[in-house]
Amino acid sequence: MMIKAAKPYARFARSLFRRPVTSGTILIFFSVTILLGLPACTKNPQDGILRAEIGLADYSLSSGPIEVQGVTVNASGLTFSASTSTLFMITNAPAEIHELTSEGQAMRRITLTGFKDTEGITHIRGNSYAIIEERRNTLALIMITTETQEINRTDAQIISLEQQPGGNKGLEGVSFDPLGNRLLVIKERSPRGFYEVNHWDQQGRLHHVEYRRVLPWESLGMADFSAIHLDPDSNHLLLLSDESGRVEERSQSGTTLGHLMLKRGRSGLTDDVPQAEGLTLAPDGTLYVCSEPNLLYIFKKKPHPLAKASDYNQMFGKAKLPRLAL
Repeated sequence: MMIKAAKPYARFARSLFRRPVTSGTILIFFSVTILLGLPACTKNPQDGILRAEIGLADYSLSSGPIEVQGVTVNASGLTFSASTSTLFMITNAPAEIHELTSEGQAMRRITLTGFKDTEGITHIRGNSYAIIEERRNTLALIMITTETQEINRTDAQIISLEQQPGGNKGLEGVSFDPLGNRLLVIKERSPRGFYEVNHWDQQGRLHHVEYRRVLPWESLGMADFSAIHLDPDSNHLLLLSDESGRVEERSQSGTTLGHLMLKRGRSGLTDDVPQAEGLTLAPDGTLYVCSEPNLLYIFKKKPHPLAKASDYNQMFGKAKLPRLAL
C-alpha cells in the first residue's frame, strides 16, 4: 500500500531503482537519508515549501572571540545585511552602529545622534534598518547607505511600543520577518513579551503594532531574552539568552528544535561567552553572536561525518530530491 504523503518520494525512488515501490521501500529510503545526514524538514506555513531546520547541534566555533576594533564597551545587537554582505553591530552607550566585514573586521562607525540605550538592530531590505531603544520602549526605522556617517533621531520614524518606560528590563531584540513582512520585537523580562509590528503603508511606513503572546514564554526554560532572529529559510526563531548561556531554535508554536550552548567546553568554546547580547544568521548559514564588551563569535556548521558530497552523488547521482507535500 502506497503512503499518500510520500508519493513524490516514491516516484523519486522508482526513478532510481527502476522497480515498484511499496510503503516498506519508502521507509527504508527515509532511513537511508537520515543516516546520510539529510536535514530534517518542516513545511513552511507561508509558502508550503519544505525547508531544513537550522540544526544548532551541528554548529561549532569557527572564529573568536574577536575584539571588534573601534568598539570598547556595550556591544548590544547584531544583524547581517544581504544587500551589503556585511555585519552591523549596535552599541548602547555610546549609541553607535559599526559596520563589519563577515570576518569581523571594522569598516566604519555611524553615530546615532539623539538616540538613547540602543539595544537591537535588524536589516529589513535595501538600505532600510530598524533599531530599538530599550528604556524608551521605541522602535526606530532608519536608512543606512554606503555614505552614511551619522543618523539623527529626528530623521527616523519612531514607533512607541509601550506607554510606560521600560527601565533596564525592556526591549532587547528585533528581527525582520520577510515572509510575513513584519518586525518581531522581544521584551527581556518582567514580563517577557513579544511585539508584532506590521501593516506597512505605500510609503513603507509602519502604522500598526500588536502586542501578543506568540510563545508560551513561562515554559521555555530560558531565564531571559537577549536577542531574536527569524530565519526565513526554516521560518524558525533563534532565541538568545545571556543568563541561560545558550541559543535555542524554536518553531513559532514554541517547539524546541535544538540549542547551542555558550559555555566553556561546549560548541568549541574554551571560555564562557561573557555576556551574549545579539545574534544573527547569514544566508550561508554562518551564525554570529556578539557579547559585551566588544566581542564577536562566529559559529559554522560542522560537516556531517557521513554526509559528504561523494555519498550523495554515489547514491543519488544528479537526481533532484522532490518536495514532500504534507
